[in-house]
Amino acid sequence: EDSKVDMLFSNAALHWIPRADLEQAVASMAHAMKPGGRIVVEFGGKGNVDLIVKSMQIVLREKHGVDFDCPWNFPSVSAFTVLLEKQGIEVTLAELFDRPTSLDDGENGMSNWIRMFASQFLKEFLRTDDEEIAFLEAVASRLRNSLYDGEQWTADYRRLRVVGKKQ
Repeated sequence: EDSKVDMLFSNAALHWIPRADLEQAVASMAHAMKPGGRIVVEFGGKGNVDLIVKSMQIVLREKHGVDFDCPWNFPSVSAFTVLLEKQGIEVTLAELFDRPTSLDDGENGMSNWIRMFASQFLKEFLRTDDEEIAFLEAVASRLRNSLYDGEQWTADYRRLRVVGKKQ
């Protein structure tokens, strides 16, 4: 009991946990908390980077014949709060909100974002530098009208913020 915590905070981490492992991650967090302990988490929620993911999926399907399942975990408010409640955490606040986020490096912003966050999954399908460049250009082309203002790219982030108390 001495190693249990009064407060647990997580920011921008839980969406990296595979869907199949999220319930165990929540159980581990709840186990680490003292009764009466508080939890605050914020991470990508349902619809996070939806335009980007769908564009990547379309390009992979059309150009490579690949059905790409989004590897990230963006749960809805209800799906995530049910997991907390199953672990004895009373949810006192849960909100899903849009948080459009500017990407650095002008014209290269979207390609840089995809390389940073998706390269480990895409390397299975994009085996050469030329394939990667063509893929990035095709995705950017699909997104240009909705996420590029002529100078800067914006990622269509949606955040899930949840506050709770361990019973």
